[in-house]
Amino acid sequence: MPAYPVKTAFGLLCLLLACALPAPAQTAFTNLPPITALQAQAKAGDPQAQTALAAAYLSGTQGLPQDDSLALKWLRRAASHPYAPAQTQLGHLYQAGQGVKPDAKTALKWYHQAADRGDKDAEFSLALCYRNGVGVPPDAAQAAKWFRLLAAQGDVIAEYNLGLCYDDGPGGLQDFPEAAKWYRVAADRGYSQAQNNLGACYYNGQGVIQNYAEAVKWYQRAANQGNSDAQYNLGRCYDKGLFLTPSDPDAYVWLNLAAAQGDADAALERDNVAARMTHDQIIAAQQRAAAFVPHPEVVK
Repeated sequence: MPAYPVKTAFGLLCLLLACALPAPAQTAFTNLPPITALQAQAKAGDPQAQTALAAAYLSGTQGLPQDDSLALKWLRRAASHPYAPAQTQLGHLYQAGQGVKPDAKTALKWYHQAADRGDKDAEFSLALCYRNGVGVPPDAAQAAKWFRLLAAQGDVIAEYNLGLCYDDGPGGLQDFPEAAKWYRVAADRGYSQAQNNLGACYYNGQGVIQNYAEAVKWYQRAANQGNSDAQYNLGRCYDKGLFLTPSDPDAYVWLNLAAAQGDADAALERDNVAARMTHDQIIAAQQRAAAFVPHPEVVK
């Protein structure tokens, strides 16, 4: 069977999320306007209110000016309680250099403090820091440790990233069967990039017994969701007749969809396929591609 470059994704997904905060208790401030009540609660020492007030200053919302210095002031107060969401947000600001000089080691310190209190956002950020060597030498084992902790809590993005850790295997961590195992966990739950990477495992016989039918199955599921890597891979399967009847129109459709999302390789391969097609076939394939509607799977 002719070989071709299979597209997989090895970029770790970095989700530096705004803290999801419980609503501060209203208590004695229920009759005040919302922002006034929030300020009163923050001054009274409520760490949730302090963190929420910091968020308002960071975004310049709720009638407050955008002010990083005031945001940092309130986050530091909340973090000192200690309050994990505030500690995580401080880590984000130090890592990004927002309102402060970028300081990856200080960011890592705050992530550790929040992660030790069970903050999932901090756990994910810690995994990325160890993976990418942010504020600490790269440590694949530590990255996998934090991703595994999140995966045990059912975090599908962590499951996928754990697969990546074992797939490209920095620091001697490479373990293709383990990578395929975690891709499958996330793929079964509907995560499209994991589905594509699992398809690549089957195409290459990497961590699993080589099986082109399984490769096509997983590429198809991910491509139907709009995943451009999977659309490219599926298009190439139709181009080369990989467990599929060779079909230039089908190859054109999937490659064109990937190219429309900015994939230059897909655009080149689409044009190579088009050179074998009639004008009417190209028009029909373009119409099929234009009518394509992604059908995201509900991540379980």
